[in-house]
Amino acid sequence: MRSKSTKEPTFVVINEVLFFNFINTIMNHIDVHPGLYYRKATNTDGESIRKIVFSALASYGLVIDPAATDVDLFDIEKYYPEDTFWTLVDAEDNILGSFALYRIDQSKAEIRKMYFDPSIRGKGLGTWAMQFLMKKAKALGYQTLTLETASVLKEAISLYTKMGFQTIPGSCHSHRCDVVMEKRL
Repeated sequence: MRSKSTKEPTFVVINEVLFFNFINTIMNHIDVHPGLYYRKATNTDGESIRKIVFSALASYGLVIDPAATDVDLFDIEKYYPEDTFWTLVDAEDNILGSFALYRIDQSKAEIRKMYFDPSIRGKGLGTWAMQFLMKKAKALGYQTLTLETASVLKEAISLYTKMGFQTIPGSCHSHRCDVVMEKRL
């Protein structure tokens, strides 16, 4: 058992799982990225997640849409009732990224809100998160994953293509997106 101590809160690491004593939050260690963890997101994380997502969107000149496309970031627990929204955090529980699965129907889910702080981009975490999401989608019984993105997000599109997603015809629900991609699991 490894334990760390800070002023507030205190936490313990047991078998690579970080337990925060004061909020009973389980943070799972990411093996290939020492010092980074993932955990389920809650509504209390909303402000930090919005900051990362909105900053990334603005940096690419994309529209922030709190009344429609981004409304889910204001009530994560309502829009992701199956606990399928996760955050990437450091050992102090500072949120550095997000990624989610949104249920479309019994056989299809959409990858949503995959954004990372600039300090952790380019380190393979997108590949890790995509593998994580595909594994979770299979475990939940989904047969198809879909996503919408914007053509200016060239790095993201390259990642999705590398992970086996293909561009498909169709219109996007989000006004800032112009590319629809899909992968059969």
